[in-house]
Amino acid sequence: MVPSGMSLIGLVEHLGSAEHGWLCDTFGRDSEAVAFTDNGPDADGRIVPGKSAADVVAYYCRARTEADEVIYELDLDDVGTAWHGATVTLPWVLTRWWRSGVSCR
Repeated sequence: MVPSGMSLIGLVEHLGSAEHGWLCDTFGRDSEAVAFTDNGPDADGRIVPGKSAADVVAYYCRARTEADEVIYELDLDDVGTAWHGATVTLPWVLTRWWRSGVSCR
């Protein structure tokens, strides 16, 4: 752990939330996205007390599965609404997501 409180398991939780946010939320699917807070720049990478590493890994596995379902079920011209309000297509989301450094499968 670093002084900010960010940890590797916090990063895993952040990635799971990104899967939910970029794909499930954008295209109107149920989502377990972790709410980001204003408690510092790395607040979304801190794990709340009582949450185990196994809980976080299970969350990430669910997020990947649910995000994959969105990718497989949508047509390339289907649209959704991004977190910033823009109407976007699946290729737009995947391109921006990949360019931001999130690994693609």
